[in-house]
Amino acid sequence: MSLEFDLIQEFFQRGTGSEDVSLGIGDDAAIVEIPAGAQLVVTTDTLVEGGHFFKNDSAEDIGYKSLAVNLSDLAAMGATPKWFTLSLSMPIVNKAWLASFAKGLFILADKHAVSLVGGDTTKGPLNICIQALGIVSAGQAITRSNAVTDDDIYVTGTLGDAALGLLTLQNRTDLVGDIACACQARLRRPTPRVDVGMALQNNAHAMIDCSDGFAADLGHLLSASNKTAEIWLEKIPMSNSVSSWVATHNCWDTPLAGGDDYELIFTSPAEKRETIEALGLALSCPFSRVGKITNSGVTQYYHPDGQVLNLTNKGYSHF
Repeated sequence: MSLEFDLIQEFFQRGTGSEDVSLGIGDDAAIVEIPAGAQLVVTTDTLVEGGHFFKNDSAEDIGYKSLAVNLSDLAAMGATPKWFTLSLSMPIVNKAWLASFAKGLFILADKHAVSLVGGDTTKGPLNICIQALGIVSAGQAITRSNAVTDDDIYVTGTLGDAALGLLTLQNRTDLVGDIACACQARLRRPTPRVDVGMALQNNAHAMIDCSDGFAADLGHLLSASNKTAEIWLEKIPMSNSVSSWVATHNCWDTPLAGGDDYELIFTSPAEKRETIEALGLALSCPFSRVGKITNSGVTQYYHPDGQVLNLTNKGYSHF
């Protein structure tokens, strides 16, 4: 048996425990069962050392985040995650690193009952590529292109914690102790809003996950929907740490353009407000109504006094 197959068997081959996997790891390809009346939703993300994680980050955190960012994409479509594949390149075989990586990966996979059904390993610079697959009832996927004029704009959770965590790791803040650790945890182990995404079927017109930064990802949604927006800065949800940072440094870039939030941005008609509020309470996930969809031709971010924010940093660039 080759070293590749030894590694797969030792660290990644597990019983799927799922009746919808007819054939998993061990053959040339996997076979999965898609329920009648369902559509397959597919996404993929690549994480590269130096761009998405630091060389000295724990392998467990890297494994966790590698799957989390993909599940966040499925959440943004309102899909139920089901399966994933993993392609991993690494410069040397380090079994301790692989064991830790697999631990983090499967902590999240088990939480969402997602099965690893295949992949590939090869020698090269550390690079992780995961393809995640989910299902949604036919015609029920929530896309980014269906926002309607006068829709409310919501975002889940809080923004900017991961970006502030990155600044602490780069020694660009004076935050220390528990506050710094909490922000770094948001960067290293984001929470994919899977349950929220599924619950928003029939309640949201358009949705996108917030990975590149609120301004950038809202911009993608608006572009796809051929709409604009007005955003009320006093409604942007922030932790005490981020709120204090913004007030002290007058730096809205952190919550609006920092990225790595992995929250959901969605639009919903005004008549759904009570339903949206009830969903947030039921899911123990705060939903903040931060603005509305417009046809003005220009997206504006407003201070409480009516002044418009000049936001020059629009978020993470992939190249």
